[in-house]
Amino acid sequence: MKQLPEKRSPLLLCLCALLILTALLIGGVLLVISNRPTPVLVEMGQPILLNPQQDEESKTLLFSYYAGLDLEHGSVRSTVEGATLYPNLDAAGIDWANLSPAEADSHGQTPFLLLDIYLENLDAQPASGTFRAYYPLYPAQAFTGWSVIGDSPFLPIEPVYFSDHADADQEVSADPSFTSPYFHFTLSPGSSRRFQVGYFLQDTDQHYILNYGISGTSRKYGAILDY
Repeated sequence: MKQLPEKRSPLLLCLCALLILTALLIGGVLLVISNRPTPVLVEMGQPILLNPQQDEESKTLLFSYYAGLDLEHGSVRSTVEGATLYPNLDAAGIDWANLSPAEADSHGQTPFLLLDIYLENLDAQPASGTFRAYYPLYPAQAFTGWSVIGDSPFLPIEPVYFSDHADADQEVSADPSFTSPYFHFTLSPGSSRRFQVGYFLQDTDQHYILNYGISGTSRKYGAILDY
């Protein structure tokens, strides 16, 4: 007599399905955690190495986490050597006429932050033909957790002063679409230079990080400011 197949208990089937779903859920969580975007941050006085190939290669499996460095190839090394907060622009000894052409004389007594930056061109070629000193500041919270990717509620603070700026009518960039020629400069491989970049700070109680990169939606490389 043919033996009938044994019927499996509905409860056992539910338990098996639950175990499978739990395993998939745990695996998914672990995959997300292991691919979580992690910014590269340095303290003031410490150099940070910027290389477009490394930026591309360090994209995670799940997220397009890249800084969008404005370099064709090669590496530069940047160091924020100092940061000084002045009560206003006049106290910093900078004339209003030396600010970016896009900056209007409307800040009055707004505190002014001046950064001393040392840049070394190891062997890099900038994508637009010239380098640029257009580094926005972000509140430190923009570099934490999942805030490092996607549209951030934290608005950048754009620079308004570059000590080695070009004249407003001087065209120094083959592709000036990113920023005004004011922020562009040349630096041959093997050379280095020191310059200053300045910002108006409406909120001086915030902790800020200098951001490297032009992606607009990713904050990946930064220097933690202390002033």
